[in-house]
Amino acid sequence: MKNTLKLILIVLIGFFYSCGNKSNTSQAISFYEVPLVCGAAPEIGCGSRIKPFFLETEKENKIKESWSNRQGTVIAIVWADGFADEKQREDLVQPLFKKHNIDAELISEEKKISELYSSLKNDQWYKGIEIDQLSIEEAGVIANEMVSFAKEKKLINNQQADSIRTEIENYFKAELVKVRTFDELASQETRNKWRLEVGELISKYIGDEKTAELSEAYITYREEIEKTQKSCCKEEKKDCCKKPEKSETSEITCPKCGHKKVEKLPTDVCQLSYTCEECKIVMHPKDGDCCVFCTYGDHKCPSMQ
Repeated sequence: MKNTLKLILIVLIGFFYSCGNKSNTSQAISFYEVPLVCGAAPEIGCGSRIKPFFLETEKENKIKESWSNRQGTVIAIVWADGFADEKQREDLVQPLFKKHNIDAELISEEKKISELYSSLKNDQWYKGIEIDQLSIEEAGVIANEMVSFAKEKKLINNQQADSIRTEIENYFKAELVKVRTFDELASQETRNKWRLEVGELISKYIGDEKTAELSEAYITYREEIEKTQKSCCKEEKKDCCKKPEKSETSEITCPKCGHKKVEKLPTDVCQLSYTCEECKIVMHPKDGDCCVFCTYGDHKCPSMQ
């Protein structure tokens, strides 16, 4: 009997000790909601955006580790032992988020924290430099999308597709793991660099003329996708998510030459064609759009607004 009671006591002490350790461990982690979903591959986080922040946290002796979930929606900060004051933690990490243009909100709901703590142990998360794996995966997504688009437009054949896919994927594997600031990553200079160098890779297989045709068509295709993608910012906090005011004008952009012109929006008719004054191409609305402004303008027609 005494042995049985002793055994039960040992088990109970072990149980409470274990629970206490889990509690202390979870308290050493702060979870932050972040808008870092990849634009090219919305099912994963953007490694190129997360990596500079992670490298910054490695310089802080109060931060033990930094993790991101696969989706790029949550960052976990593991704090050094003894650094328990929440205000001090926020005073340390929020300037780092701000420096890297990351809108991060501390998650304080206990149920959500418990779920994230379980996810951190059981699901796929990336620590520190491991975040490059997401960038490498993104490179493959970009290559597959570009090649599929080119095949659909009948600008490349199957044999060319395999070679071009490999070249584009290898190119972006190298580019997306480079450390760039948010401004550098989003700059027109970087976009132009990628466009030029990828174009040079493709032109080896299909020539300059077809490459130019593919580039123009693909740029328009991506712009249309970006218009329909859900924003990752928080609607109640970010100006970019606020519903825009109605506009009486729209800047229409030619899909062929890129010429832009601000035009007054018609109020009583749907304009079904528009001639670019620069290259004279006649534009028509795409399927599902009611007029040329809904397709090529920065503001849709009054009825759609």
